[in-house]
Amino acid sequence: MALNHVALTVGDRDRSAAFYAEHFGLTERVHDDPHLLILGSPDGSLLALSEGEAPRDLPRTNHFGFQLGAADEVRAARERLRAAGVPETEWQDDGVFVRVQVADPDGYRVELVAYSEGPAKRLAKLATPTPAAPRLRGPPPDCHEAEARWPSHHESATDERRVLRPLRRFPFHGLPCGQAPARARRPGR
Repeated sequence: MALNHVALTVGDRDRSAAFYAEHFGLTERVHDDPHLLILGSPDGSLLALSEGEAPRDLPRTNHFGFQLGAADEVRAARERLRAAGVPETEWQDDGVFVRVQVADPDGYRVELVAYSEGPAKRLAKLATPTPAAPRLRGPPPDCHEAEARWPSHHESATDERRVLRPLRRFPFHGLPCGQAPARARRPGR
């Protein structure tokens, strides 16, 4: 299932249409009537604009994004947006992904993002099976040996992102060797 469109209420449809055409490639007017303007791009992305009072003070986490093919494309787009005077709200380039978030004329946050390694490399890594962790029965004879033999994290390839989740290595995970946790008691027992 693919996302079909994003709909925004904007103060001036023509101003917003020009902004999204210039900076995000939404140049096709798919639908235009007095109540609704739908912009499209060659890749099928759609943005619906209705004129009205745009909401104020949206949380900074409210945004929508466009994924680019390479981190350098995001860096170049950032420079173009800065040169055009588009206000930047967030920037991240941490070796995992590169993203820039900007504010449109009504204050909506729009993000451009790419994974630093590139989609082809990431997908190839996800397609490579990871070996199953050995199963140990009973308490390990030496917790340092268990540290070496049991994996500390599990990689899940349920989607494009690698999700790391800690696994319980042995019953006293996270405590120094030989130290057992205090037994927790439930109230009323």
